[in-house]
Amino acid sequence: MQSLKDSTGIDVLLNAYCREFRNWAPYIGPAVYDKALRDKMQQCDTRLYIRIDFTMQGSEVFVPVAYQSLTGDHLFAGPAWERIPEDNTIHILSAERFYMLASAYATERLQTSCTGAFAMTDSIALVAPANGWYRPEDLTSAQAGTPLIVSLLTRSSGSPVSEERLLRWFIRYTTQVLPQLVQDAGTDRYTFPSIQIRIDEEGFPSGCRIAEGTDGRGHWMHHILSAFMPLVATIGRQGLMGEHDLLKALYAQFKIQAANDTESPLQQLLSQRNIMCTGRLLTGENYTISYPNPLQEYFRTRHILMPENKEPVFQRYFPKEDITVSIRPFDHDRDMERVYEWFHAEHAKPIWKMDWPMEQLELFYRTITANEAAHSFIGEINGEPTFNLEVYWATRDLLGEYYAVQPGDYGTHLLIAPTDKKKKFPSATMQTILDWLFTEPLIDRLVGEGSVESVAALMNKVHVGFRLDSVLEMPHKRSHLNFCRREWYWERFPENRNFTLTAPTHKTTLHEPAASI
Repeated sequence: MQSLKDSTGIDVLLNAYCREFRNWAPYIGPAVYDKALRDKMQQCDTRLYIRIDFTMQGSEVFVPVAYQSLTGDHLFAGPAWERIPEDNTIHILSAERFYMLASAYATERLQTSCTGAFAMTDSIALVAPANGWYRPEDLTSAQAGTPLIVSLLTRSSGSPVSEERLLRWFIRYTTQVLPQLVQDAGTDRYTFPSIQIRIDEEGFPSGCRIAEGTDGRGHWMHHILSAFMPLVATIGRQGLMGEHDLLKALYAQFKIQAANDTESPLQQLLSQRNIMCTGRLLTGENYTISYPNPLQEYFRTRHILMPENKEPVFQRYFPKEDITVSIRPFDHDRDMERVYEWFHAEHAKPIWKMDWPMEQLELFYRTITANEAAHSFIGEINGEPTFNLEVYWATRDLLGEYYAVQPGDYGTHLLIAPTDKKKKFPSATMQTILDWLFTEPLIDRLVGEGSVESVAALMNKVHVGFRLDSVLEMPHKRSHLNFCRREWYWERFPENRNFTLTAPTHKTTLHEPAASI
């Protein structure tokens, strides 16, 4: 039996599967309360995994990750392995076994019969340029482990490629290529052009021309993005520059290109939550998939959703109550047993429905803290933990499927643990959360989907400026959609406009006395 790590092209297959299907999530290890996972993960050199949920097939797959890509081009760190929950056995995953699991899931997901035949994309070979012209895919091809884009820039300067120079190269590439890509975009006439790039003596793009194109009708957004995403992934995987910064730069260039034309198809592309394209993983099948629009990465706040350490991210002192409310990232070692106790409290069970076994709760937290679109935090009042806060980017959340989500929407889930009114301080807690999140200019509005049964929590949100919207019928609960903008919050608490943040713990300093709070 051939392991995934040893099978030629299996990394390509895994990445293709994760791009086309959504039954996976990142997982930060090692596990503590799940003994089988703990023993296995202690043998691995990595803490980050991709967990593919084949629960309906009686299995779950873990793939060690060396590099997690925002464009879906991950780099894996070792052979994948499978855990069978029924008997808790773990073994190396063979290619044949993965084909079987993936086929069974695809059959159920696509409601069609899949035989397990998958299209394997060959790696692109490095080719000689045609009279100084290169295809975009040539620039990502590697020779002796070095992508051509790096070789060209290094050869011209004789020194390592700096982030500043690489960013200039990428912006130059975008300005050369993008105008050619948008011709007839958004119409039935659109045909994805075959792009060729001329490289000057300094290694920079200096021209762009169109060769014979391929049919791309129906999925023009995907075809436009495909001219940029492989380059972003290659630069990121080489450790030359973060993908987040490249995608933000790409978004800015798309905005410039679309600025003078309100009817531009690029305006539609920028606002699109998901991108549609034809699935290519399963042979002999005609199906459509969607994936998150990578351009909206511009609105993802990394310092909020992926904090670098466990230090407090924000705190505020309330003189009237003589309390300090602070927020810090979730710490698995300190907080797992605490939140287990909180979710098993009688008042939390009917609302949260998270009174799970410890192994299941640990899976939840090791997934959310590895997720680049959400994170969990613990709130403390005068140093005593009292609430659990989740912050999530709504456009990448299930909630985004139930309303007209905007890329600047961020959501929160809040569990206030104490039942003693002298320890709860719900208003101070909510004000601290809003003060913190509204300091980030990319957050346009806050959104929530509180259970209709949680009347007290909804009224606490209304108290600080949230406005109730429609009732949503979600798979796991009946929810009351609600929103809050800065102006609505400041209408309720005008004195909270005037504070500044003091690094590194983001303490709040009010310019005016806060005795009236």
